[in-house]
Amino acid sequence: MQSNYSSAAIWKKRGSTRVYALLFILLLLVCGGGVAIKLGLIDTGGVLDSLPIDMPTLGSNDESTQEADDPKETRSSASSSSGGTAGYKPTGSALPVPAEAPTGEEIMKQTLIPWLQSNWAISETDLSQTGISQAKWDFFVKAAIKREVDWADAPDREKMQSMAEDLRSSAAKHPVAAYLVGRNLADDDPAQEELLEKAYNGFSRRAGSEILAYHAAVEWALAPGSEEANSQVSIEEWMSVLPVAMTAMLNGQVYLATLNPDDPVASCIAAMRRALQANQGFANFHDRLAGYLLLEGAREGFVDSVHEEIHKEISQMPAVKPWLKKWVEGIHYHKLGWEVRGGGYSNTVSSENMAIFRRNMTKARRVVAEAWELGPKHPAVAADLIAMSLNQGDTVSKLDMRKWIEEMVKVQVDYDEGFSGVLWGLRPRWHGSTEEMLKFGKQCLNTNRFDSSTPLWFLQAHKDVASEWDLPDKYFPELRNTRDLEYLFKGLEAEPKRKTWRHHDRSQALITFFKCGKYDLARSWLDKLDGEKLDARALRSWGISDDNWIIGKTEAFTGDHGEQLQKAERYEKGFQAGSALKIYEKVLAKPGSLSDMAKAYVGYRQAVAAYEDKWDTDRRLEGFVPKSLFDGWISHGGQMKTGDGTVTFSGENGPFYSSTCDARLGSSFQLEGKISVKSAGKGIRAFISFGYPEENNDRWSAVSFVFEEESAAVLLSNTFNRPEETTEIPFKSSYEYQLDVAPSGITLTVDGEVLWNDVPVPRKFVKERYAQVGFGCLLGEPDCAVTLSDTILSKK
Repeated sequence: MQSNYSSAAIWKKRGSTRVYALLFILLLLVCGGGVAIKLGLIDTGGVLDSLPIDMPTLGSNDESTQEADDPKETRSSASSSSGGTAGYKPTGSALPVPAEAPTGEEIMKQTLIPWLQSNWAISETDLSQTGISQAKWDFFVKAAIKREVDWADAPDREKMQSMAEDLRSSAAKHPVAAYLVGRNLADDDPAQEELLEKAYNGFSRRAGSEILAYHAAVEWALAPGSEEANSQVSIEEWMSVLPVAMTAMLNGQVYLATLNPDDPVASCIAAMRRALQANQGFANFHDRLAGYLLLEGAREGFVDSVHEEIHKEISQMPAVKPWLKKWVEGIHYHKLGWEVRGGGYSNTVSSENMAIFRRNMTKARRVVAEAWELGPKHPAVAADLIAMSLNQGDTVSKLDMRKWIEEMVKVQVDYDEGFSGVLWGLRPRWHGSTEEMLKFGKQCLNTNRFDSSTPLWFLQAHKDVASEWDLPDKYFPELRNTRDLEYLFKGLEAEPKRKTWRHHDRSQALITFFKCGKYDLARSWLDKLDGEKLDARALRSWGISDDNWIIGKTEAFTGDHGEQLQKAERYEKGFQAGSALKIYEKVLAKPGSLSDMAKAYVGYRQAVAAYEDKWDTDRRLEGFVPKSLFDGWISHGGQMKTGDGTVTFSGENGPFYSSTCDARLGSSFQLEGKISVKSAGKGIRAFISFGYPEENNDRWSAVSFVFEEESAAVLLSNTFNRPEETTEIPFKSSYEYQLDVAPSGITLTVDGEVLWNDVPVPRKFVKERYAQVGFGCLLGEPDCAVTLSDTILSKK
């Protein structure tokens, strides 16, 4: 079969925000505005019902497991009491987990961490030659290891970049330093490729460093392209011009390699071969460590892209463990099947390709099952079998899912990929339902393995169900009975082995009960945080970038004015903005009665209520642009410059901006104003958004002004999908526009010329009264800038 790898495939595994933004701009401009990229997190889930009666199921509908957390069964005030959980035990069955099943942390401490500590260390003598102090290097290595194994207190990406930048000038003097510092630099840092090259060259001179040489080679191959590559107009050409790793080895001997930019894949495969040969095929390593060194971590994207070449290489090495050979073979068939099928809906796949897909999936399941029968101590093998079970139909898939999740937890009680795979398959779009998702989450909770993350999959099941709603934020306030959630967090809090995760767990509890509207419960967890900011990992898991509103609202709603503020919130929900505004003004008039964060939150709600009140009374909002975070606007991305009724988006502060007025303005409005452009360069997309312009939500529409050098156009689309209307306009430095939006159609006038006259609204146009209006911008380079001014919003 023809090799199915490409540099483009390797490139796609990178996660640079800058790269995605530029890819978006180029795709948009090259395709005339017809293609755009929507970036977001994809939740995962699973599939299991219709099993034999005598077999416990993950998603059964037996009455003993019926759960009051089902939002279909619960409607109540957001401030209702939970009734406490003293002596409470959740009902229903549990996922059968052996008492002796180890946690991931226990396994990491025995296998991966010792290897990392040994191989990432630098002797005091060698370190003295770099000028890096022992204390500083030890601190950096400790942080890097925590991040590699995803420890509770692992530093985030930005913190690691900062530490790496501090060591950058000295790192090139030792290959280990060059490797660790290079891999932790920002993807757009030109020193990254240089350091990884130096790391590989240094490792290639050292016997016993073959594994590190392989790792350095792969990360070199995955590093971003050169400036010359970034300047390409063609996306395919741009992504194919990538840096490379090393040349083929010579009979397994230690040698001084040179980098070959023409064939990075062959170079990396050669490095992998040499690492395996020098280490007896990893046969003497623990199964978990062997899998990591060969296929996981930073290698995962490379393996996905060149699975065929890796399979061929591994199959020819007698020393490699049989289970590992079969696992690699199964991964190859699985990836091959999906490459033939493609990622579209099944009705878009030809019958021939679907048949090839099914044959390869059958092979993959058989071979990986054979790998499992050989007894590997690696849960990923069983987790892969869960993912490979989805295309067999409801009954068979559920039987397989049940089998492999139970097998997986015997090896590790809390391997995330297995649990996420089950929840993915249980989604309604696959083989299950939201009820079954919650039942599976309940079974995870009922394991009572609070020394692990397994019970937390009960919370994740709720999050995944919420993501199935049109408005996910509306889900949690509908949960009347939160006793099982209280049981979850009390169990985690009481578990001594969760000590390192305590801050994370408390933050999760605070956010969860805040989302549910149980502010007294939220306040109890806020008090346990004792003034600490919320855990960043917990915030990211909810898609929250800032904890100020959570803390501010919790303090406000549980303070002296709590009853009044909850009354004001009820007024807001009932579209009685004037009544809510009076309460907010009264509360803010009492100095010293609110904490700073509570005051900021109440001030924000006052601004939102003022927008809605003026909208209802005057039917007109002049100077309708964001001024700051505290005047009723939600902002994402870079910093905007505001003043005198104008707002400027500048490429020097970041490639992406989005700001939405939090006021509910409805689906019928007229927006008029002026848009001015500076240095369009590689591309600008300035857009007006309406509907629910939230991250990870596609129920919003956009009218976009697109500029590139000396050309311009206006687009109408659902989110950033393919435009439903595209009209070229003369390129100018400024335009006056009038946009009329209504469920019946959209009209756009630019510089007095009607470009669209009552054209149909996009497919997911929001017609509800809750709809919002906002602005945003994508900028291709630092010199680009867009200014909005003279903006007036009127009710139609």
